[in-house]
Amino acid sequence: MIGVIIMNNKGFSFIEFIIVMAIMAVVSGLSFMTFSAANRRQPGKTRDNFKNYLTYASKLTQSEDKNICVAIIEQNNECFAVLGVSSGDSQAALISNFKTAKKQSSIVNGKNVTKYIGDRPLSDLTSGSMLPAEASDFLALGTKTKMAFTDGSTSGASRVNIDPTAPVIVKFRKFDGSVVSGYGEFTFGTRSDIEKNQSILVLEKTTGNIHLK
Repeated sequence: MIGVIIMNNKGFSFIEFIIVMAIMAVVSGLSFMTFSAANRRQPGKTRDNFKNYLTYASKLTQSEDKNICVAIIEQNNECFAVLGVSSGDSQAALISNFKTAKKQSSIVNGKNVTKYIGDRPLSDLTSGSMLPAEASDFLALGTKTKMAFTDGSTSGASRVNIDPTAPVIVKFRKFDGSVVSGYGEFTFGTRSDIEKNQSILVLEKTTGNIHLK
């Protein structure tokens, strides 16, 4: 019995040690591959979220208010779509006048009517003094993704990365769903290298349709 106890306390043999290390290497490799694959898939998820939110904003504009628009921003390395109200037709005017949407209910002709009014300026979001989640309608599009925009209203426009200093406002027309501003190409890629694993969505001016390029 004493002999058996002594043998059991020898610990791992060299062969057992090699086997354990090989198993750990395989598990680590699989974990890294899973993490890398998830990072590559994230731009696609961000793209799909963005497409769905624009569809929602277009329908909301046609049913509610002509001044409703969507700000596409980046905050703390995460992309967001935030519903707001703004006036103007150009990116500069829309950015300057943009305020996050706030729902206001009132009784009109005996019916409860919900209206969107302006709340906080866009500068509160881009400066980080306000979180997107504080807006009434927002969507966290995704992390690990870099978004860029090529303005379709400018001939030969270059692609500009969306970041805290360069948001994009998308505004639809109420009567036909066409796009007032923010139409063009939206590029989605990994933050480490947007040129790789990228995909491009095209937002059409005349129809408001959005599709893969």
